[in-house]
Amino acid sequence: MIREGNRVAIGVSGGKGSLALLDALLLLQRKSPIRYSLHAFTVEQGKLVRPIEPLGDYMKARGIEWTYYRDEPSFNLLAEQPDHGCDLCSCYRRRAVYDIASELGANVVALGHTQDDFCEALLRNTLYTGRLSALPAVTHSRSGDFRLIRPLVYVSEDVTWATRSRSRFPSPRVCALTRRGQCAKRFAAFSPRRNGRTLTSSRTYCPRCSTSILRGCLTAASWIKIPKSPRRPPPPIHSQS
Repeated sequence: MIREGNRVAIGVSGGKGSLALLDALLLLQRKSPIRYSLHAFTVEQGKLVRPIEPLGDYMKARGIEWTYYRDEPSFNLLAEQPDHGCDLCSCYRRRAVYDIASELGANVVALGHTQDDFCEALLRNTLYTGRLSALPAVTHSRSGDFRLIRPLVYVSEDVTWATRSRSRFPSPRVCALTRRGQCAKRFAAFSPRRNGRTLTSSRTYCPRCSTSILRGCLTAASWIKIPKSPRRPPPPIHSQS
């Protein structure tokens, strides 16, 4: 996922997943023979409870370059459409992420989605859109300027919780609209919290359901055969007299 000379911008929301990824990439940076730069950033959309200062203090204490970006279009959206859903919020955040990565001169954007996030996305897409798809572990922006990576694809929430306790992360910043149930009803079925509860309840009778779902995705992907382009016939061999 990370190559020699990459300029990696890592999105840090303040949650345990993004902070666990930050710790992992810092450790890899010290021990890996591959050299790459790392810059953390946070997109402020006006909906996360708890102040940002503890996260800034955490970054400063670790000696991490960090950019705090206040996204004005997201604040305008919050004022004009306070009951907007998670999907629209995600679109605004994605645009802001690309803007920040461009300003930082990065060519790789690292996101802290975990194994559970992949499974929740698969459930959401399958149940509500009829598509068998999830979050790609590696993909590119539409412009082709950035490569997006999600290194925690095989990491469960149990691991990130343990990492949070061991590394003493600051308190997570939770979306206030989702927690208070203010998202519009027409977006409720797509809510990550609802899909998260579905996944959590499934663990009561299948503790390793996330691993099984992810393995099933990989198996299904192996069934898809990409047609090869037809080979051109070799040129005729002319005998020399």
